Amino acid sequence: MKLTFKRGALGSSLQRVGHPYAQVEVRLGGRVIGNINPPSWQTKDHKWGIQFRVSRTPTTDAPCEWRWFVVKNRFDNEADARTFITNHTDEILKLNLYILPY
Repeated sequence: MKLTFKRGALGSSLQRVGHPYAQVEVRLGGRVIGNINPPSWQTKDHKWGIQFRVSRTPTTDAPCEWRWFVVKNRFDNEADARTFITNHTDEILKLNLYILPY
């Protein structure tokens, strides 16, 4: 299957001061499996990051069925992050991805 991308909406008004870029959803078969996160006022390195949802066994301490898998690489722009995902699609599909039901 092919991974696709969908850019979210930009914030409005003062929200855009701290979050000037839109988050990008990473999709597999039209379902969200992860995100490309833009830099914001909270990121110290001002670079783009990637994270994926991976399945896990729920426990009493952590009852959620998935967790974030954060890629260590950081990127200067959205295009570099998209290229990284496109070039590493085979490795990404080997992860135990948690696909959201919506």
